[in-house]
Amino acid sequence: PVTPETVLVRIDEEKYALEEKRAVADLARAQADLDHALVVWNQRRPLHEQKYISDEELAEAKAAHDRAVADRARAEAALAIARKALRDSAVRPPIAGKINARGISTGEYVKAETEVARIVDVSELHVRFTVPESESARLMAGLRVGFVARAAEGAKPEAELFWVSQAADPRTRTVACKARLLSPPEALKPGMSGTVSVVLANREGSLVIPAESLLPTERGFIAFVVEGGKAVERRVKPGTQTADGRVEAVEGLKEGDQVVVRGAGALRNGQEVEVVK
Repeated sequence: PVTPETVLVRIDEEKYALEEKRAVADLARAQADLDHALVVWNQRRPLHEQKYISDEELAEAKAAHDRAVADRARAEAALAIARKALRDSAVRPPIAGKINARGISTGEYVKAETEVARIVDVSELHVRFTVPESESARLMAGLRVGFVARAAEGAKPEAELFWVSQAADPRTRTVACKARLLSPPEALKPGMSGTVSVVLANREGSLVIPAESLLPTERGFIAFVVEGGKAVERRVKPGTQTADGRVEAVEGLKEGDQVVVRGAGALRNGQEVEVVK
């Protein structure tokens, strides 16, 4: 594990340490020059008032003092830059976490954009998923989200929805969402994929049918029911989809209807059928 204080790599530290020492020496010299210029300036002012020196000599002393002030300011800035370079020569991670991959080895030349290491923060895992734009309005922060990882068998942690995008993807017509895993198991790793389910509401007495029995058409969704040995087309208004692959039939069907599940896509309205149980 690493923290923001952990030194991952030291880049030519000796060189930057020497540059800092040189900057310290330059600042000391600039300070000495400023002290001397100030003494000369303070000596010449009363002499000028008593007419012992000319205006030009006083101006020279004033200019020398001003140059010394500027040289000291430049030396201070150079020292600050040198110290920053020395600090930056010790590369530290911006976050705490674990090293997932190393990008360089000892003695290798690096540039500003070189990846030194890849840090993974596993203290908090998020699930990113998308929902159809038609369902996005029903999502809100705080909803419980179920997650089943494909690679981590048996891992079914719960998550809490904390972000829903304010814009839909114009290509897929879906809305991006993020949920925070509450108690992620150790078997769950960043980058794993899985299946997400969101419970929007619990309604008792709702009529549900298998999702494969619902057929999309230009006129909306339809399903076939068996009446008198024939397939009869019904327009169905679908509702919420359940976690076990069924869809709520809000309108178009009633309790007791025999709904065709398999082979419904090949049927025509009024076609004779035989019920196979």
